[in-house]
Amino acid sequence: MWKIVGVSALVLGPMQANASQPLEERLIECAVMIEVLIGPDAPPRGEDLQTDIWRDFVDMMTTEAIRLGGQSYVEDVSMAKRNMWEAEWNEENFPPPLDVRMGLLSECVGVGDYLYRDNPPRLPSRS
Repeated sequence: MWKIVGVSALVLGPMQANASQPLEERLIECAVMIEVLIGPDAPPRGEDLQTDIWRDFVDMMTTEAIRLGGQSYVEDVSMAKRNMWEAEWNEENFPPPLDVRMGLLSECVGVGDYLYRDNPPRLPSRS
């Protein structure tokens, strides 16, 4: 899966984030956006490897944002970003088209890619 995401990031181009946006804010924005895309009806942890990898990525981005900005900052910005994504993706245009989702996800992978250097995704062992 990461090969697919990596290739899509190359095809879709570099991240278009605002240069003045703090890293911790961008990490929170991505974490919340991924949570919204996963949705409340996603399978529980342990039942779908791809969803688990995205959830692990969200956890790492959130942990890094807390380290950089503090717990209360992350809580406040998370609420604002969740409201932003939910307003943008109301009932009429949710889920967004696949090309939009892939573009957003590739930007987030670019933002949080350094987190995986020390914490690669946990893949099940082959028995």
